[in-house]
Amino acid sequence: MKIVILLALFLTVYAPIKAQNGWDQKSSLEGEARNRAAGFSIGNCLYVCTGETQTGRWGSVDLWQWNQTTDSWTQKTDFPGGARFDAMSFSIGNKGYIAGGGSQSGWHNDFWEYDPALNKWSKKADLGGGPRAQGVGFSIGQKGYIVTGGNGSPLSDLWEWDQLSDSWTKKADFPGPHRTFAASFVIGSKAYIVGGLNSSALQDLWEWDQASNTWSERSSFSGVGSIGICAFAIHSKAYIVTGKDELGNTLKSHWEWDQATDTWKQLTDFSGNGRCMATAFRIGDKGYISTGGHYGESPYPLLEKDLWEFSPQTQTGIEEKNNNSSLYLYPNPSPGMFTLSFPGDENEKVLLVYNSAGKCIYTETFKLEQVRIDLSNHAKGIYFLEVCTDKKRLGQKVVLE
Repeated sequence: MKIVILLALFLTVYAPIKAQNGWDQKSSLEGEARNRAAGFSIGNCLYVCTGETQTGRWGSVDLWQWNQTTDSWTQKTDFPGGARFDAMSFSIGNKGYIAGGGSQSGWHNDFWEYDPALNKWSKKADLGGGPRAQGVGFSIGQKGYIVTGGNGSPLSDLWEWDQLSDSWTKKADFPGPHRTFAASFVIGSKAYIVGGLNSSALQDLWEWDQASNTWSERSSFSGVGSIGICAFAIHSKAYIVTGKDELGNTLKSHWEWDQATDTWKQLTDFSGNGRCMATAFRIGDKGYISTGGHYGESPYPLLEKDLWEFSPQTQTGIEEKNNNSSLYLYPNPSPGMFTLSFPGDENEKVLLVYNSAGKCIYTETFKLEQVRIDLSNHAKGIYFLEVCTDKKRLGQKVVLE
């Protein structure tokens, strides 16, 4: 229903532009600090597993869940594949996956599924393409993907895993320079690979289209060439943060990439310590990074366990037009019927609505000040919306019970 998009207006309260960078520290991981860990998000929870720790230089097996609602950590069933680091990971629906990685015994090609409802791991079909570590994993719909990385030799092959058949299919090879420690993100039906290490730190950005199984190069990352960066996408924009430059300096820089314009914009630096090989996540309209490491006098990295939440709305700032401009949404939550009131002299508002996967499902321009909204035919859950005028950009969520 077109009118869905209007809900964003109700949920947002105008606020003056503030000197904020959008980052908010949450509760730190209760397990050991680590880097080179695997991680995924399911529903309103984040999961951190494996990685290099102070006591496990060759990897770890503990699995930790962070709940967004309670801002608390809970230890879950250990990963059964054995201690490791540099594994790939992704989630599909209500399941999480960890693939490959390295350990003291070498490279791995096993592939595991975690079911949070049962707190149980199950072994799935071994990785297509054989053992692999230091690559990237991502998912689109019911399919999971593994690409880049290496196993003593560089790898550029892309493999697709079908959740329904538990089978792997080779797709079009990654055409850029081979790399390890790159980052990936997904916007709609397209996946992106950025940065990483070849003979030097890389800055290129590559797009893979699931529908056509084709790769194309986009505008290179405008920041310093970085290894072990973090990346996540929220709606139609991606965010690149932290990493390590070629001199070994860990970074706090933060960049935004706009899919629509293929342009980069530097944002205010990340609030935490500079780091590399941290773990990135997304839940709805918020991004997260946790763990990671940076190097000092020791040959081993100094490890982190803090968790940071990024809200693009806070980073951007919202301009207060006048004291009479207000947004009202009532009731919220609702089983389906809402009333929207948005008084003001803005003639045109551009609205966008996104589903929980971050896909933009509708855009519209409107001029109404008040409207009755019927969402009773939509699935229950959370929708993420953005409203733009010539002076403001507003974003928020609405709950349909």
